[in-house]
Amino acid sequence: MTEAAIYFDLFFLAVLSMFALCLYQFVCEIPGPARWVNMLLFVLLVPVCALLSSELPDGSNSLLWQALPLVTAAMILYAALGLISAASLYRRTLTSSSIQQALDNLRTGVLFADRMDRVLLFNHTMEHLAGELGLGYPQTAGELWHALEALVESNDSDESAPYRIPGEKNLYRFADGRVWHFTMTPLTAPGLEGFCRIAAEDTTDLYKTNAKLMEENHALQATNREMQDMLVRIADRIRQQESLNLKMKIHNEIGASLIALSEQLNLLSHTQTENGKTTEEQLRALQHAVGCFRPPELAPKKGMGDVRRQAMDIHVDLKLVGVMPQDSTVTRVIAAAAQECITNCVRHAKGTLVKMQILEEEDHYRITATNDGLPPNRPITEGSGLSGLRRLVEQSGGTMQLFHAPEFRLEIRI
Repeated sequence: MTEAAIYFDLFFLAVLSMFALCLYQFVCEIPGPARWVNMLLFVLLVPVCALLSSELPDGSNSLLWQALPLVTAAMILYAALGLISAASLYRRTLTSSSIQQALDNLRTGVLFADRMDRVLLFNHTMEHLAGELGLGYPQTAGELWHALEALVESNDSDESAPYRIPGEKNLYRFADGRVWHFTMTPLTAPGLEGFCRIAAEDTTDLYKTNAKLMEENHALQATNREMQDMLVRIADRIRQQESLNLKMKIHNEIGASLIALSEQLNLLSHTQTENGKTTEEQLRALQHAVGCFRPPELAPKKGMGDVRRQAMDIHVDLKLVGVMPQDSTVTRVIAAAAQECITNCVRHAKGTLVKMQILEEEDHYRITATNDGLPPNRPITEGSGLSGLRRLVEQSGGTMQLFHAPEFRLEIRI
């Protein structure tokens, strides 16, 4: 290869670099007059290239050929600097290509349409959603919106097809499980009247969170209803408890006192009774019996001494076998059981003796109560007195059993 041919090839390469610079500036829409100057320079270089090609065999000694290396080097350097400057300017300039690239990077689907409803611009996300709807490349915004409105509210049989979420406006679930919210907004900026925008926002996380909150809200409402029912039952239970407490007081205190009143009133007409009691003693017993009708804050607390006096007033002999425990809870249970057995001995068994045996076993006390009255002829039905005693025993951590054959027997373990 001759020296002229090498110079020509380098010059041709310089022309191609100028062409590349012009092409980059036009494709990337680089603003300013530089791209037109470069295009004019490229157009002028083309005839020069053709002239050099015709003089290639014998023109190597002309002035043009001698200046060709310097011109070629200058052109290559100019093209390289021009490309670097154009690339830097492109990164700082807002063009339709950069806008399209920015829109394509969005996770939100965007579509713009003109006054004739023709699609001007949409990004990759909207293109994907349109493909899911079977549209491919939508030509108008109405085409896309009508395809959305045509979707059914749910699609239980085929989860691979998009469907409208029931009860929600413009909310759609697509085949990949994502939930999208579509909106159509007319543009009102000056010069854009009549244009519109369709946006698709990914609301999957928000939809799942709202669904979970609704589920928890329903669970809370169910719990609230259960609590309301429980409060009603508690109120009923409190009323029943108060009624039962009143019955127990009447049975345990007033009932026994009425029996004592009856006994003493029958004896008050005599100065000296068969058992040797004087009128003053009978009056003291009557005063003790009437004491149960005093207000609760003035009435004495029932202990074994009170129970013994109550037994004497109604002519019942209370016999304790064993040693009374030191534990106040156990003694309270024994006193309550003795009072109940004394009252029932007179009222039901027509007896005069109540025997209570207290045995201390390994980890509990066993209290057994019997009487000398008539044995029950059928299983014992617990009234308010025995029911209240059972509740007291169980609240104190014990158990209570009733036996009717061969004789009445009450057994408490505590």
